[in-house]
Amino acid sequence: SGNAAGGRSGAVATDAGGSVYVVATSTSGPNPSQVMLRKFNSTLSPGPSAVFSGDFGFVHKGHGVAVNPVNGDVYATATSTNGAIQQTSVLRYSPSLIFVSSSVLPFATHTDVDADAAGNIYTAGHGGLYRLNPDLSVFSCASDFTDTHYVAVRSSNSVYASGDTGARLSLRVVRRDLSNPGCSPQQGGGGDNGGLAIGFDNAGFLWQV
Repeated sequence: SGNAAGGRSGAVATDAGGSVYVVATSTSGPNPSQVMLRKFNSTLSPGPSAVFSGDFGFVHKGHGVAVNPVNGDVYATATSTNGAIQQTSVLRYSPSLIFVSSSVLPFATHTDVDADAAGNIYTAGHGGLYRLNPDLSVFSCASDFTDTHYVAVRSSNSVYASGDTGARLSLRVVRRDLSNPGCSPQQGGGGDNGGLAIGFDNAGFLWQV
């Protein structure tokens, strides 16, 4: 599901074995809200879970989730807000949802996440498109189209993003090449229209819904 004004809020991903991973936002806990991750088997019987509470006093929201096809690690995006302070964390967990590491990206609202066949990680948000190494270090970014909300990846040179141009009802899909290292991030305009969710089917067709 998606929120047209602010990107995805809650998401589902599956791994090669049919397990299902869900990221969502919970209002129970020490903060106004925190991020919940839950694993289910292929018949939707619940398995392990994880909670990201982050800094005290912040509103934390879970947005995107993706599975690394190489080793099964799970990656989720979480935005954290406290007044004018905003940041986005990319969280890495083992397949059994044991926390491994995290990384904070510059500029807020990187809401979606995807992985390519080599295990590289991609995020989209008001800071543009980012390619991260599996250890969450930044490899490259594209900041010419900064109001992105959804990302779908075929390979590192075929990264697709959906978002808006800042104008009313002005939505578009772009394709970017993130195969070369280097990144000069910049703040996006924070368009209000969001984007439509995108993804590939098994035949390689890109869908926007």
